[in-house]
Amino acid sequence: MTLVAGCYERFIFTFELPKTSSKDQHLQKSFSYPGHQGAVKCIASGGAFIVSGGADDQLHIYDIQSQKDLGFVLNPGEGPISAVALYVPAGAAAPTHLLSGGVDGTLAVWSAGRSWDCLKVMSGHRKEITSLAIHPSGKLALTTSRDSTLRIWDLIKGRCSYHHVLDSVADVVAFSPSGVLYALVVGSQVTIHKIGQEAGLSGELPHSRRVMCMAWANDDILLTGTEAGSIHSWDVPTSTQTCEEIKVHQTRLRGLTVTSQECLGPEASQDTETEVQAHFTVASAASDGTVKTWCFSSEPGQVTLQPLSELATGARLTCLTLVTPVALSEQAIVQHKRAKAKQAKLAAVQKGKAKTKDTLLPHAADVKVSKKLSQRTKLATDKGSKLVPAQPDLKRIGVVANGVVDFTDAAVKAHPGPTGANSVQLGKKSTRPHAKSSKRRRAVM
Repeated sequence: MTLVAGCYERFIFTFELPKTSSKDQHLQKSFSYPGHQGAVKCIASGGAFIVSGGADDQLHIYDIQSQKDLGFVLNPGEGPISAVALYVPAGAAAPTHLLSGGVDGTLAVWSAGRSWDCLKVMSGHRKEITSLAIHPSGKLALTTSRDSTLRIWDLIKGRCSYHHVLDSVADVVAFSPSGVLYALVVGSQVTIHKIGQEAGLSGELPHSRRVMCMAWANDDILLTGTEAGSIHSWDVPTSTQTCEEIKVHQTRLRGLTVTSQECLGPEASQDTETEVQAHFTVASAASDGTVKTWCFSSEPGQVTLQPLSELATGARLTCLTLVTPVALSEQAIVQHKRAKAKQAKLAAVQKGKAKTKDTLLPHAADVKVSKKLSQRTKLATDKGSKLVPAQPDLKRIGVVANGVVDFTDAAVKAHPGPTGANSVQLGKKSTRPHAKSSKRRRAVM
């Protein structure tokens, strides 16, 4: 598992979390990248992708597996990006959609995974969107704004279906893992709400200080982080605090995540079989630049939070997210392998080094002849005629260079085609009617 954090200094940090949590585990810094030109305001993960929104009006996209910055897209609205969320369907390997909220109050819907295109921009809020959450079904989303409203968006129809005026500005909203509940943070108050036929207020979780972040462990346990640097654990069905607040940082918390990864209890060791009933790993990030991991252990009547590791970044952290491996179905695994093979094949064709049965190489010595071009032909040269394997039909496929099919004279001369009505003689100008026009260029899909 991988932790990803953003900071005011425009950097993205990634940390590797050991597969087995124990007392002597250590966070390992994987890579850091200065992706933005301003502060990183928000970050989200889905599958192997990470998307960050910044004060530079950009959404940067990263591939965590290859550790590469895939590029950026600009906010279709006006101003910085203030909230992002990726939607990954159950059993899928990659996200299908991305939602981004801006300081102008607009909500943008993007395609994700293979292409990153803006599909729709929806308006409703009058001020900055402070938080964004997508329901596990992918059919609706929640947004909060500095205009003190909560809006429910119908993602199937692409419009706002409901809005509610709050007493104050809400900072964070998040669905429970099952999607039956959602938690809403307004200042120092956290409220739990039900959706569906039994929609309404389910519970209230009061705090003494402002709540900065929160994370669902499951539908029954909610963790919250405050500006005082403390973590609170709540039993959601009874709306009671399961333990006293635990001071974990000296400054305000800016991110809190919970993993399903098991960890050893406070009195358990690798040599014993004693384990608590509920245990998982918690990661926290503070504005002082420290990232810490904890072992959360829950027994009847006792909840503990044991420190596991700590790492200092030296930056002012603003957000934190977790990249977890996706459990794939057999069908999804087959589709994922086919997509990977197709991408690898296309990359090899673009470099002119493909050696598969279906690939046509632009080099005469290495050409794999297709069925329609299996007959050998003679090419006229200054030194005479000799028998060589047939070349691919440039009229049909052109010359691939940097992902673009090129039909210009220079490209054709570099890779001549077969003799005949549509052929190109070495050293002579092409007589094909489309060779002089640059309008024939098209992108290779």
